[in-house]
Amino acid sequence: MLKHLRQFFVLFIAYLMTVSSALGQDRGFEDVMMDSGKLNVVFAVVVMLIVVMIGFLVYLDRRVSRMERQEKIKK
Repeated sequence: MLKHLRQFFVLFIAYLMTVSSALGQDRGFEDVMMDSGKLNVVFAVVVMLIVVMIGFLVYLDRRVSRMERQEKIKK
């Protein structure tokens, strides 16, 4: 199992090195994404995910607080 995991890790690192060298030949990755307008979409999606995660955590905090208050009232 460990041998397979090690082989996968080595192949994955080799793949990443190949992709990064192919992207870095002509222009930078950021330049390609900015020119095609995709970088703004990526930023928008990341910001939306962060906002949703914060909103969900606030919702859970309120719900747990409400359950704790109800539990105190029962005792």
